[in-house]
Amino acid sequence: SITGEYSPETGSYETCQITVNDTVYTNEIHYYEMTPYLVKAGEHTYLYIEDIAESDFTKVSVYEITNSLITYKGEFHGVLKDFINSSDFKLTKRMDLLSTYFAKADCYVGRDGMPVERSNVYVVDGEMKLTSTVEITAELVDENGNLLGATYLFPEGTDFQFMATDGETYADMLADDGQRCRFYSTPDWPVTVNGMDATQSFETLWYAG
Repeated sequence: SITGEYSPETGSYETCQITVNDTVYTNEIHYYEMTPYLVKAGEHTYLYIEDIAESDFTKVSVYEITNSLITYKGEFHGVLKDFINSSDFKLTKRMDLLSTYFAKADCYVGRDGMPVERSNVYVVDGEMKLTSTVEITAELVDENGNLLGATYLFPEGTDFQFMATDGETYADMLADDGQRCRFYSTPDWPVTVNGMDATQSFETLWYAG
C-alpha cells in the first residue's frame, strides 16, 4: 500500500509511505499528486511513483521490492506515457534547448530499475516554431535525423518547427520550405544557435519560467 501525509498549511503532501507486508518505507518528498506503478521487469519487481510538484514539475521515484525488503533505487525526471509494458514505453521530458517544450523518447526498464532510452533522440510534442530574423546556415538532415553532408543558407523570415532533439546539443527543425536542418545549441546562457547569438537570430525564444 502507498499513502501520503497531507499538510493543510502547504496544500501538498510531505511524505510518501510504502508498506509491503510488515515493512514500512517512508520518503520525505513534497508533491500535489502521485501515480504509482507496480513494474515487473524480468525477475525484478519495482515500484515507480510518479509525482507532480510545484510548477507542474514531474519526477518518478524508483524502488525495488524483494520479498518484504524495499530499496530506494533513485529518481528521474519526466512523465511516463503508454506505460503498460516495462520493455516498451515512452518517457516525456521538459527540454530547454532554444525554447521550452516537451519531447518523448522510447524506453525500457534497465537492469538497475531505471528507464533506458533506446536512442538519445526525443521527438518534440506540439508545433513549437521559431522565426528567423537573420540568415542562418545549417546542416541538412533527413527525416530520421541523419546528416546529409550538405548545408543550406536559410533566409531571414524563415519559420522553423521543432522536430527532434537530444536536449543537450542540437535540435532538428523543419523549415517552411520543407527542408530539415540541425541547429546546434546548449541549454546554457547566453543562448547560441550554430555559433550565433540566438536572441538576435529569432523573433522570440519561448522559454517557460
